[in-house]
Amino acid sequence: MKVKLKKYPIGTVFNKTVLDKKLSFNSRKIKLLYPTRLESMVLDPAKIELNENHIYTAGQINFTVAMFRSIKIEITDIKNDLNISGVGYRESLIKHAYFLMKDALKFEVGMNIEYIDEINIKHCGLGSSSATIAGVCCAINEIFGNPIQKVSLIKYIVQNHVEEIDEDIKYVFPVQSIGGSAAAGLFGNGMIIIAGNSIVIETMSISEEYDVLFGVPNDYIPKDSRNLMQIESNNFKNFNNTGDLYAKEISYRMLHECLPEIKLGKLVAVGELIYDYRFKMGSIKNCSFCYDGLVELGDSLRIIKESNLADVLALSSVGPGFFAITKNKEEVRKIFKKNNLNIFETKCYNGGYKVIYE
Repeated sequence: MKVKLKKYPIGTVFNKTVLDKKLSFNSRKIKLLYPTRLESMVLDPAKIELNENHIYTAGQINFTVAMFRSIKIEITDIKNDLNISGVGYRESLIKHAYFLMKDALKFEVGMNIEYIDEINIKHCGLGSSSATIAGVCCAINEIFGNPIQKVSLIKYIVQNHVEEIDEDIKYVFPVQSIGGSAAAGLFGNGMIIIAGNSIVIETMSISEEYDVLFGVPNDYIPKDSRNLMQIESNNFKNFNNTGDLYAKEISYRMLHECLPEIKLGKLVAVGELIYDYRFKMGSIKNCSFCYDGLVELGDSLRIIKESNLADVLALSSVGPGFFAITKNKEEVRKIFKKNNLNIFETKCYNGGYKVIYE
């Protein structure tokens, strides 16, 4: 199916929000550290196809990790003035977030925004685009005293999600967002489960005993986000088929196996569901449009889970990055390295965004 991807001016609001309380300055200057999400699976892949209302209800299982981007905002007295600086910043996305919050909060003060993302790897499974928008929105909301409460803010961020267009800083185009990056910052905890209309239904703290290894193929060259979305849209039929075949099984196992174990602080059942979804229900094949050889790479990494070297092994989002949550870091690192992955090591992070008032 060929989908026409329509571009819109930066700051276009597709779905409005309402304030939960009046504006009140917390501070004129703020620093916010925003964590990263790894998206291990969706609960119903048949619900990720592009639609015109920009509301997606596929659900997700996400893990929050201690890979942070820094957002500093300073209020200025120059009316409606915006200045952006930093390292690895995404100008279109930062401006989009700024205008989203301006539409909601109706502020007229100026802002200096410094955004630093030292990882700065695009379109590999780290949710960098959605984290950029979510982080800036949260920082602006925080500086004004959190007039939009987190349940409303996550929906506002998610239902107005966009991606940038290479070499075009005035326009963006809307793509699907289920809420993982927004939830990682707003709701915290090492594991976050989202269902329905971007509603967090459960979270779980992940023990410091676990390490997280994230690996990206060392020959991966990120595609332009618009081209990547067009290629993905050509594969919606495959996502729909997986949803039709397995959504009911996934829901049953989530309710009767995963949620009870999560209440006990265990990863076993959810790790098994994630592995089955990615490696046995066709998910990796569905995502293979993003990187030639993704299926073969997944097959080579199966040994990690089959040898019980990791509680969780998954592709993150549509990849091509894979991650493992493990107590056997050295063994997993050897397998990642053998398969020519650039490796990033971190921990699960059991908290939301960090605020430092200045």
